[in-house]
Amino acid sequence: MNAPMSVLGSLRRPGTSPRLLVTGLFALGLLGGCRATPDTDRTVEELFGRGEYRAAYHLAAQRSEESPDDAEAAALTERARVAYWLDRGRELVFADRLLEAKEIFTALESDGAAPELVEAWLDKCNRMLAVTRRSEAWTAELDGDYDGAAELYREAVALWPRDEFAADGLERIEMLAAWRNARGREYYNNGIRDLRNRRMAESLRSFRAAVDLLAQDPSALQRAEEVLTMQAEERIQLADQLLDEGLYHAAAAEYRYAKILLDDLDGVDAKIASADLEVEVLDGLGAADRMLRHGQPDESIALLEDLAERTVLQGAKVGVALDAAREARLESLYETALELERDFHFEEAIDAYAYVISEAGGFYKDAISRKRTLGSYVDLATELYAEFADASDDEARLDALHKIELFWPTYRDVPARVAELEAAQAQG
Repeated sequence: MNAPMSVLGSLRRPGTSPRLLVTGLFALGLLGGCRATPDTDRTVEELFGRGEYRAAYHLAAQRSEESPDDAEAAALTERARVAYWLDRGRELVFADRLLEAKEIFTALESDGAAPELVEAWLDKCNRMLAVTRRSEAWTAELDGDYDGAAELYREAVALWPRDEFAADGLERIEMLAAWRNARGREYYNNGIRDLRNRRMAESLRSFRAAVDLLAQDPSALQRAEEVLTMQAEERIQLADQLLDEGLYHAAAAEYRYAKILLDDLDGVDAKIASADLEVEVLDGLGAADRMLRHGQPDESIALLEDLAERTVLQGAKVGVALDAAREARLESLYETALELERDFHFEEAIDAYAYVISEAGGFYKDAISRKRTLGSYVDLATELYAEFADASDDEARLDALHKIELFWPTYRDVPARVAELEAAQAQG
């Protein structure tokens, strides 16, 4: 539609109705002058009177195309075009599409059309845009985006130089920027001083404050990164020392702190994994010891054998614990054999001693001699019981049984046989 710009808009002079706008356009000579024909003139005027500017423009343009040499028709078409775009710009203003409206009014201004009316609406657009930019600047200022706020305040002042609030905001931001710059430099210098004195924590705090105040100043960022690296490396050195001293929980904690300080520190993940492994082994040693104290040597040995395969730094300690657990197991087996022996379960005791000897690799305390002695008891008891069975008189039978009672009072049915024979003697 031969638009003055690429963006279409809508517009009415403040406090002016569409009908009054038409009157104003006539007063400015936009709709006055010669017409192409009386009928066309009357129809275009009627469309303007009803505020149908697009239709009026189309009708005037159509008449102009029909009579391309008619200067008055061309003039009427141009005036209708200006009226249409003024109204379009007005509509955009009321729709709060200010940038599009401003493009239309700026184009009309460059055409020199209706200068007073266009200037009034262009001024209104700038004023409303300035208020919007000022509001955005205030929000940015509250959010701590001082550079963004300063830029928005400058835009507001450029759009509407008479906006005192925007001017005050810009002045305030510029004063704050000067203060932040001075304060940031002070923090930066303090950070340098603390770094020279190896006060890492204080230096890092100063550099971070400088970064905040100096809007991500590269030198302050670099210094803060250097301090973080130095702190992380110190933590790594401390953790290595703790690891060498066997303080695995503390070492793991220091490695993790170093990673928090500097996540991409070279090799820190492997060190954390190594320390964590030794922590698990150390905790496992404690669990194995508790198992031993609760009479669970087999479970303790199984756990310690697993730890021995996994550990890198505690092999000797695990080996000692494993030897102790195996010794405790053998001692438990030996005590079991002794209990069987004391309870005159000689045959079971012989098997128990044999198992102890086998588990011990051929020798454990006096298990061999005890096994041999009990074996002789079994053989002797068998022989004496056979004598008892073969004896021809009660005296001989009782003598054989009494001999068995001396070392194996619970052997077979010896107690009952003795009682029976002694009762018979008493009756005789």
